[in-house]
Amino acid sequence: MLDPINKQEDTKQEDTKQEDTKQEDTKQEDKKQEENAPSSQQSSNGYPFLVVPNLENEEIGTIVETINGKPIINGKIIASNYQIQLNGKTYRSKDKIDISSLQLGLNTLPFKESISQTIEGLPSQQAAIEGNLRLYKQHYSVLTGTFVKKKFNQASPEDTENENTFSFDNGYAIQGDVTPFKMLPTEGVYTYNGKAFDEKAEGTLQYTIDFEKRVGSGSITGMKQFGDIKLNQASIKQITEEHPVLKNGGEIEGTAVSEKLGKGEYALGIFGPKAEEIVGVADFVIPGDSEQEIEQQDVEIGFGGQR
Repeated sequence: MLDPINKQEDTKQEDTKQEDTKQEDTKQEDKKQEENAPSSQQSSNGYPFLVVPNLENEEIGTIVETINGKPIINGKIIASNYQIQLNGKTYRSKDKIDISSLQLGLNTLPFKESISQTIEGLPSQQAAIEGNLRLYKQHYSVLTGTFVKKKFNQASPEDTENENTFSFDNGYAIQGDVTPFKMLPTEGVYTYNGKAFDEKAEGTLQYTIDFEKRVGSGSITGMKQFGDIKLNQASIKQITEEHPVLKNGGEIEGTAVSEKLGKGEYALGIFGPKAEEIVGVADFVIPGDSEQEIEQQDVEIGFGGQR
């Protein structure tokens, strides 16, 4: 006959062992779900990182210089040794920049970029730019504009040129969890509210998408340089070109009309597992003045919103 005390102890040990096994199974399942979840769901503070573009041994342009009509330099510009310094850290091509600690919404961060530029037959030059990143962070997406204050050659930093230009042409402007085109809603009308911004100013975005009719339109207000902006109605279409983030997602491209600058254009992408967010850019032109020797200037506004 078994000792009842020992029997109870054996039962307790078996129950404890089963409970430990259940907890371990739960931990493994939670870990598996976390690893398979969209990247933005792995952080409670919005989209968690930026991926630095690969600029190693990449062609970034061409150059032609002539004297008396004869070319003295004619070749491709090849990039290497790309670095970006942000928040006291240095990142290189294909690194992930941790932005999990940044607040949701608009952030402004000082940065410095440097890159070696080589033209066939000539010594390489280490070019650098400094300025601010204007980063608009949401739960499933992030939009980053670059305000370049100055540029210079690392070998002779005294030869500094003031730039004061702002654009989203930086290789990592739009990142996030794009909504696959086949997963977009097929019915419902959703209004997205958020912000618009350039290098200094901020405005208010409101954009409505009718997923049954597959069209969207909206407005940007509160940006003095542009006046009220209409984002005219345009259709949703599938993105077919190669893009590390946006391929096979849905986009809307249409005309934008600024109260002060006239006609321009805009484009946006749709993000999140249930099309919760949009992110986009609007482009306009400030006319030049030949008498004042002022060239026309391209200007861009970034915008993002949630429904």
